[in-house]
Amino acid sequence: MDTLVHLMRCSSWLAFLPRDPPFFAVSSLHFWVSSAGAFQPYKTLVAPITKDTTTSLYSTSLNFRENYIVDLGAPFSWYTCPYKRPLVTCKAPPCVSASSYLSPLCPPSSSSTNNLCQNCITTPVNPLTKTCALSDVTYKNIALYVTNGGHPTSSINLNDIYMSCAPGYLLKSLPSGATGLASLSRAPLALSTQLAPPYLGITKRFAMCLPSVPNVKGTLFFGNGPCFFRSPAMVDVYRFLSYTPLIKNPKSSNYYISLDSISIARKAVRIPRNAFSIDSVGRGGTVLSTVIPYTILRSDIYDVSSRSSRKPPRAFLK
Repeated sequence: MDTLVHLMRCSSWLAFLPRDPPFFAVSSLHFWVSSAGAFQPYKTLVAPITKDTTTSLYSTSLNFRENYIVDLGAPFSWYTCPYKRPLVTCKAPPCVSASSYLSPLCPPSSSSTNNLCQNCITTPVNPLTKTCALSDVTYKNIALYVTNGGHPTSSINLNDIYMSCAPGYLLKSLPSGATGLASLSRAPLALSTQLAPPYLGITKRFAMCLPSVPNVKGTLFFGNGPCFFRSPAMVDVYRFLSYTPLIKNPKSSNYYISLDSISIARKAVRIPRNAFSIDSVGRGGTVLSTVIPYTILRSDIYDVSSRSSRKPPRAFLK
């Protein structure tokens, strides 16, 4: 089953549904959080989201005080863990999953090129500097609030959440106070997958309200919902979403959508056929990201798009 993701900039929602094929959703309704009624047995976890003015990165709070950068594409989460921490062996199932996403930005690990591997090695990457480090896989407990859709009702501890144990220098250029990075990708060790264990009955999906200004907090939901907002009457925002299919890229843990054309001032831009297709080695496609604050186009598509307007569109960057 694929992850369901709702992404909202407090004025628009984006979503991924666990269907075949999976779906991505968008809504342009305006909402603000309001409280709901008495507690009901909803299966939804909640955490706050903040925006950093310098980097435009979003952070969420785990364990109520640890700040993690939100990344839709990273294959696993990482943090600067203490010297003494539990380790994962190379033959453990989590290591097999992590080994499928080793970054080419890191040099090969000696343990991955011989049969003497003891501790599982991963390659966490700083999304801004692209710095990579060979790091152990560890696990820790994560505490989050439970919500009835309108406000927190209790808290819960989830044990043995797998993460990469990254060195402190990997935090360079990230927002002040950052502890690490929270993966919300479609990879097996993504936080969004691990926070939905079968025994809790939490649906494997999540929703985000991304704040557009730094002094306003957003919200991150894990689970079935509902997510009650007032606009002006109390509504469950999940009911106001329209959907488009997601595209799978077997070479990547990112989320992709299908993009067929570009229009500027209601005039279609002539772009090469299949310009946004994913090729046989996983290159191309249209990726959703929370760590890149602007649109990026392939050079040839950018050139055609910029020539189609009197001046280059501000959102189009090489």
